[in-house]
Amino acid sequence: MGTATYLAGTLLEGCDTVRMNKGGNIIQLPMPGEDSDQTELFDFGGSIESYSVAGTFLGEESDIQNFITQFTALVDGNQVTTVAFTCALFASNQDVMIMSFDFTLALPGNQLTYSFKLAKGNAI
Repeated sequence: MGTATYLAGTLLEGCDTVRMNKGGNIIQLPMPGEDSDQTELFDFGGSIESYSVAGTFLGEESDIQNFITQFTALVDGNQVTTVAFTCALFASNQDVMIMSFDFTLALPGNQLTYSFKLAKGNAI
């Protein structure tokens, strides 16, 4: 298993952070007049998993522009399929949709700091 990180088949150059968050759909029902140790918990079933990915891409302005263009095109408000996310944390690809793509371009334009928020799951 390598250390390279890929999203939608593209190497995320300079990726230095991958954070995973997995949580359940738990409802807390406090009991009137009771302390928190009497709170009833209900698991609606299922879990949600997401990833935060960040890094700094150093390169030619044209390469950085291509990177920006590729990922802004994917986050077009009409994602109908998932894309593959691969990193050292996982033994296999994870199917994700891109929830957000944020970036800051440092002038004169050869350093791009980026972050993605990814949601794991199946497209419907």
